[in-house]
Amino acid sequence: MAINSEWGVDEDGVPFRDGRLQLRDGRTLAWRIWGERHGRPVVRLQGTASTRLARGPNPLSVGAQMIMVDRPGFGYSTRLPGRRLCQVADDIIELLDFLGFDDVPVVAHSGGAPHALALGACHRQRVRSITVGSGACPILPSERVSLIQANADLGRALDLGWEGVHTYLTGIGSRLLSEGISVVLADAPPEDRSRLDNVLFQRRDTQRRREAFRQGFAGWTDETMAIAGPWDFDPRDVGVHVDWWHGVNDVAVPLSAARRLTEQLSDCELHVVEGRAHYLDVGALLSRSLAE
Repeated sequence: MAINSEWGVDEDGVPFRDGRLQLRDGRTLAWRIWGERHGRPVVRLQGTASTRLARGPNPLSVGAQMIMVDRPGFGYSTRLPGRRLCQVADDIIELLDFLGFDDVPVVAHSGGAPHALALGACHRQRVRSITVGSGACPILPSERVSLIQANADLGRALDLGWEGVHTYLTGIGSRLLSEGISVVLADAPPEDRSRLDNVLFQRRDTQRRREAFRQGFAGWTDETMAIAGPWDFDPRDVGVHVDWWHGVNDVAVPLSAARRLTEQLSDCELHVVEGRAHYLDVGALLSRSLAE
């Protein structure tokens, strides 16, 4: 059941339809469709921790309507304590049913990637293809030493369980809102600095995180625990083709972890991007997903 739905236009002139869906279990799922009313549908799963407002590429340039959601505990979507990856995949399928879409391509970045794979494993008949950029995946303790400081510290917090992670993310989240992403990720590699140092990017990132954290930081903690594993599906059960793009200098998610995960996928091509780190061209990934 739809709670509400309305059209608007963002500051770049991109139209969107914003809505909330009451799921079968009574929770609310907040969603937004970016782009043309009659464009080709594609599900875009943003990174962690963000929201349906994180449009990224302009879907008008490829004639798409880009479907995004606030995952549980972010934005206006009801938190689901202890939630797993496949539960989010179920929520997305329920939204696709409501919107009247059948099988769709899926594009995911960073923390959105495990949820995209969950869709491919649990609802393979509804997923046409999966395109991933800089996908999050389980990281070994031995790999933490090479990570950006914020993620290395998060790895140590994971050893303390949910409460330890929540305490850590509350501190990092508060800094993201007060100091901004460029300061929090001050040790990011040069390949990512051009994005992080962009004033417009910084302003929009703060706006989106303020929306993401409107309920606090418990949803971010739940998502972090779900991504860190163990996962509630077997990667070998992903039943669609996956194109995975990963920067060779990524220090948010090391390439070694991406190699380890993608080797478990039955139909996956790993594209190693030289001279790039965590921030890849999501617009190019969107175009590729629609071209298949």
